[in-house]
Amino acid sequence: MACQSNGVSTTDCKIKFTINLVRDKEDLDDDNADFPPGIVPRVIEAFNGDTGDVIPRISLSFWSSSLKTLISTNIDGNQEIDKIIMDLNEDLPINYHNQRNDFLTLYEEEFATHFKPHGKMIQVFDRKVNGKMRVFEIYFSDFANADESFKEYHRRMESFALLCIDGAVRITVDPRWCIFTIYEVQKTPKLRYHFVGFSTVYRFHSFPDKIRPRISQFVIIPPFQRCGIGKQLLRVEQNYLIDTFNILEITVEEPCEAFYEMRDIVDAERILTSYPSFVPQILDSKPSSKKAVTNEFHKRLFIPNKRVVHMYELVKLYCILKSDPSKIEELQKEIEGRIKSQRMNDTNFLTQKQRRHGLRSHEEFLGRPAISLNDIEEQFKGLFIKYENVVEKLISSEPEWNTSKEP
Repeated sequence: MACQSNGVSTTDCKIKFTINLVRDKEDLDDDNADFPPGIVPRVIEAFNGDTGDVIPRISLSFWSSSLKTLISTNIDGNQEIDKIIMDLNEDLPINYHNQRNDFLTLYEEEFATHFKPHGKMIQVFDRKVNGKMRVFEIYFSDFANADESFKEYHRRMESFALLCIDGAVRITVDPRWCIFTIYEVQKTPKLRYHFVGFSTVYRFHSFPDKIRPRISQFVIIPPFQRCGIGKQLLRVEQNYLIDTFNILEITVEEPCEAFYEMRDIVDAERILTSYPSFVPQILDSKPSSKKAVTNEFHKRLFIPNKRVVHMYELVKLYCILKSDPSKIEELQKEIEGRIKSQRMNDTNFLTQKQRRHGLRSHEEFLGRPAISLNDIEEQFKGLFIKYENVVEKLISSEPEWNTSKEP
């Protein structure tokens, strides 16, 4: 469910729906501090009522540290708007406010009570955001050791997942869930922590003595996106899981395209920086070398078996562009051949099932024609373009991550 959008723009709706992380009182009335959610809730998308000349607005304001919440609207007494707010309750934290004055009374509490992040701080780093260098900290928590205050705080955080990930649902309070939370640290005039995003990971058991962590929700709020903060959170949580638990592999639940690309970049960085000795084997076109390298990807870097060939091809393109671009055509033929072989295997498997079901064709079994050579060509072209996009970003950011060290 990482970072998925329903594709509906807030500009297509009759209601203006915004979110605001409030650091100071002035932010509550600052339209420049507002940002749209990642998705449009269905109840807002479906609104087709008449509000005259007034454009309806529903705003969610969160104190940036405690995430205590205010929901407000610019139209009072409209039954349809009131019903939408009621329907939004499932996506909102418990004990939210609907009166501005009540919300503002929390201002002194926000400053007087020194908010301290829950859990254990596992990394500090800095990033440039809007031209200014800022400091961030990442914290690890889990429900196995959580008190009630953290469970309530997590429910407030989770509202951002429900508003940014299409199809997201609240997770159950299970001791196998762990949470990585990221804050911006403001040291003057007083130490404060401002929420930036979080990720939840479920630790599935893998017989006999390992776990298979699965990244479920992964959210960086819009003002901090495209700054490298999401990549850093993913790097840190992967490293922490590998160093802390006896894991088999790290998986992701239903990643969207943006997350999939970010994961490709992070995993490629891990391969190239942690094990530069893989590079000669990757450039070797022998099938035995490919098998050996992909096995090591799984064994040493905990990349899932379903993903190791994908990462091998991506990293090989990077290595070829850095060393001998004349070999790109050879790699393209290798990838296209792999896709064709995989499709042939899938077709043979379907043929066996057809016989078992007494069906004569793919159309009868699947409701669509068999895979054609054109389909294979289109799949190859689409995949190779994605590889090129990732490699281009890898090369452009190389000074930041290429400090190769072999364990």
